[in-house]
Amino acid sequence: MIRVSIYYPNTTASKFNLEYFLTQHVPLVEGRLRPVGLERVEIDEGIATPKPDDPVPFSVVEHLVFNNFEEMQTALGENSEMLMADVPNFTNVEPMVQINRVV
Repeated sequence: MIRVSIYYPNTTASKFNLEYFLTQHVPLVEGRLRPVGLERVEIDEGIATPKPDDPVPFSVVEHLVFNNFEEMQTALGENSEMLMADVPNFTNVEPMVQINRVV
């Protein structure tokens, strides 16, 4: 399995509209990527760190899970530009992306 993790940094200047993200962006992602191999989407909302006074490093982490690398490449190759164009609708930060093999 392949997991694409999209990290949305939490900074003093960052803004993140979780309602838009959950009700508009995630359904857009699912609608575009499920037909081309997306198995599931998982969303993590940052709420705390081990040090209670430290801010969370990421507001949200979005995980996109695919069966294999080829399906992920096809799905994102066809849709990443359009999906990234929606990002300014819910945040003012540049997301960080990491592709992982689930072991």
